[in-house]
Amino acid sequence: MPTCQNLRRKLARAHATLAPLIENRNANEAFARAARRESPFDDLVEWWETEIGLFHDHAKHQLTLTVVTTHRTSDLLQQTMIDIASHPELLDPLREEAIDVLGTQRLKRRRCINSS
Repeated sequence: MPTCQNLRRKLARAHATLAPLIENRNANEAFARAARRESPFDDLVEWWETEIGLFHDHAKHQLTLTVVTTHRTSDLLQQTMIDIASHPELLDPLREEAIDVLGTQRLKRRRCINSS
């Protein structure tokens, strides 16, 4: 089936893309352990390995997480829009807050992080 073949090709490409990154990461992790230092990583892979244990298919885990988080983010955005539409009195305060946070500058990640 063409769809299945396409998915297998994409998964193989994901494996090929992640493999050198994971190998480099593992080498850095081993170096830190040999030097009796803490892990230099504080990321999703570190969490997976700490909480779930070692596993070998990082590509499948990453792709699964992408699908789940995309769906969840979409669901959250949809519910937020419904809540705002249900309470039109929130529009002006939300607009004012957006202007206060963004000012006349463009939206940037650092600006959003610093606003919390």
